[in-house]
Amino acid sequence: MSLLSLPFTLEAKVQATVLGVIGEIIGSPFRFNSDDVRADLKDEIKKNKAIIYTYAWSPFSTSALDALKNYDVTVIELGFEWFLMGPTESETRVALQEITGSTALPKLFVNGQYQGGYSTDGPSGNGIVGLQKNGQLDKILKKKVVKRGKMGKR
Repeated sequence: MSLLSLPFTLEAKVQATVLGVIGEIIGSPFRFNSDDVRADLKDEIKKNKAIIYTYAWSPFSTSALDALKNYDVTVIELGFEWFLMGPTESETRVALQEITGSTALPKLFVNGQYQGGYSTDGPSGNGIVGLQKNGQLDKILKKKVVKRGKMGKR
């Protein structure tokens, strides 16, 4: 666990809470229920053979998507970057942290199992790029019956 893990975890929770409160005050149509966000996230991870959560402007997300371009992977963009998300996306980021131990994106799941982020987490400790470099990414995605094709966005 890095030294920045705790501050980013706290920041993610504060961001989700503040945006949720603001949404309540202004009567935003984007209000959410934390339990519903977590249930939706778990359902998305379960129903997609391969799914990756990203930020649009993140160079790490861009590199991870490049590594996955030959596979049928559902892409969920939570926002442009961690500080440019709405309340539901912020809460999704908190829920992803609860599952994976980190607020950083990207995050790849294959058949419901967390495979890693960009470079240093997941069961292998190598992340997506490390798995690609050592040939494991192709094995994981083929083994889990993920067909090659174009990535789809939600």
